[in-house]
Amino acid sequence: SAEVIHDFEKWIADGAFDPREASEGDKSHAAETQKSEIDFVARKEFWSFQPIQRHDLPEHGFADWSRGRIDDFVAAKIQASGLHPSKQATASRLLRRLSFDLVGLPPEQNVKEELASMDEESVSEYVDALLSSDAFGEHWARMWLDLMRFADDQAHIVGNNSSLFFPNAYRYRDWVIKALNDDVAYDEFIRLQLAADLVTPEDVSDDLALGFMGLGPKYYRRNSPEVKADEWEDRVDVLSRGLLGLTVACARCHDHKYDPIGTADYYALAGVFASIEMFNRPLDDKKEKDGKGHAKKPQDAMHIVRDKSPQDLAIMIRGDVKRRGDVVPRGFLKVLGEVNPASGELQRAEFKSGSGRLELAEQLTSPQNPLVARVFVNRVWGKLIGEPLVGTPSNFGALGETPTHPELLDDLSARFMENDWSLKWLCREIV
Repeated sequence: SAEVIHDFEKWIADGAFDPREASEGDKSHAAETQKSEIDFVARKEFWSFQPIQRHDLPEHGFADWSRGRIDDFVAAKIQASGLHPSKQATASRLLRRLSFDLVGLPPEQNVKEELASMDEESVSEYVDALLSSDAFGEHWARMWLDLMRFADDQAHIVGNNSSLFFPNAYRYRDWVIKALNDDVAYDEFIRLQLAADLVTPEDVSDDLALGFMGLGPKYYRRNSPEVKADEWEDRVDVLSRGLLGLTVACARCHDHKYDPIGTADYYALAGVFASIEMFNRPLDDKKEKDGKGHAKKPQDAMHIVRDKSPQDLAIMIRGDVKRRGDVVPRGFLKVLGEVNPASGELQRAEFKSGSGRLELAEQLTSPQNPLVARVFVNRVWGKLIGEPLVGTPSNFGALGETPTHPELLDDLSARFMENDWSLKWLCREIV
């Protein structure tokens, strides 16, 4: 009947709550007041949440072929699969592989002639020369810029409206290239991009790194709650998939269906980005300023972020900005937290200082965080070898693929951190 259909329509509009789980007066808030049903302690046993550690080298029958720890892990898998290692590449082919993979360019003709013999020492010197080339940073910056969704400007430009322009986006791009050529440690690389103004307040040039979030999409009607929520989702998604290999943004409307990421986790992270604002900071004191210190013209500014009044967000029921649930303190993912001795449950690290950007950076780059190093090593391996060890580089969750060589990935990630999170060390070790 029409009455029953109307009841269903109203029930769905109210959130499709389960009337068995809440009193009549609390139906609209049933979803967010329930304790998450995720067993975080049990789900932390998943492979990608396990601590990174070195592994004993496996035994295999290709000792003469192996040249180091990487080869030992690969050789054992080759043997277990009933295969044999490939023959050694010719000098010409090896030169092309090294040059294209490390700097994105073909080898010069005189190099081909000089290194025709390709003995081990000359190959090592050639690799070092490529790593020292300016083209190294230019080539490898592409991987990072793709992850952080870099573009020279917004995709949606209406008429001659220049208020959302990013005419100086290239300054952030150039900072990334220089950082990679200087072999800035990857953990420091991340810290600077989230909180350079707090990490190195004496070095204003590092503030260009804040373009990591400052160059994110800016939508029209930016003051509306719906638009703000969409922009926060972009920041959470870029950070979580790019650095952690987790699809945290899936938890905006409900607990993640497959991974131990609760809706509260999403809003704990989103609160950090709700506590910052995009800032068109004048390039110098001579540039004309508008309200709140912004450069009047986008072309006179560096596009970065800065803290504003910190705020903790309330859970938005089913992602609806008009229906609010419990307020969640700014913080990190619960599954990556420490066990509370009293309750035996995992405890989310909460952020207290300003927006929480610096505390977030420290949580990401902590040696106890098992994801950031693994995800980055996997991306670098994929770029050099052609296929990553984990076939879903941005998803280390339940719907992602498991590593083909888990011990190799772990061992290499542990040594990457031991060697000062150096990208150049990692590239040299693999090639």
